[in-house]
Amino acid sequence: FEDCLLFRQPSSNKMINAMVRETKRHSTFKKFFEDPRIKLQHEWYGTYKGLPFKAKADGVIKGVAVPDIKSTSCNTYDKFLESVCEYDYDMQIFHYTEFYRCDIGCLIATSKSLNPKIFVVPIDRGSYLWESGKEKSNHLISVIKSL
Repeated sequence: FEDCLLFRQPSSNKMINAMVRETKRHSTFKKFFEDPRIKLQHEWYGTYKGLPFKAKADGVIKGVAVPDIKSTSCNTYDKFLESVCEYDYDMQIFHYTEFYRCDIGCLIATSKSLNPKIFVVPIDRGSYLWESGKEKSNHLISVIKSL
């Protein structure tokens, strides 16, 4: 599991080990990453609205879902939810669902602490966060095309 969490710090770090341990135990993580259909660290290259794009998802269940793993300094679900828009994770999930042709994107975040918490934010196609990501994407694309 450590590889698909994309933690680049040494495994001797107690906080990282605690994060990995807690994530392994979480039911949503298991649901996505123990699914035999999943492809880990799947790369996508193509065009979207006439522009070249590249994406590297942490995992893809073809035609179903794109889970994305994050680490966060947030200690509550509400704080992490606020950070979703602040750091444009909504736009990232929008792109993943479009590129990989999935109806569900899911952020799975592990808090950076010795007693880590797991925050799961499902983002379904058409939901508020998905629409927010779509709006940001359309704006960014229009700005790039106007250059």
